[in-house]
Amino acid sequence: MYMSEMLVRDQHSERLKQASESRLARQASELRHLRRLQRRAQRQLREVHDRAQELGVTITTTR
Repeated sequence: MYMSEMLVRDQHSERLKQASESRLARQASELRHLRRLQRRAQRQLREVHDRAQELGVTITTTR
């Protein structure tokens, strides 16, 4: 195999690796963001439930 072919193959392999790492980093960031949103929504739901309890209102949910 010629050196230039090996170099091209190595460069291509490195670009694929970097793309994969970038994709994983973006996915991890998005997951952290979604978990923060989920915690915020859960906290707000608890606050609404607690407030409803104070007001003597029953909250029903359907799933």
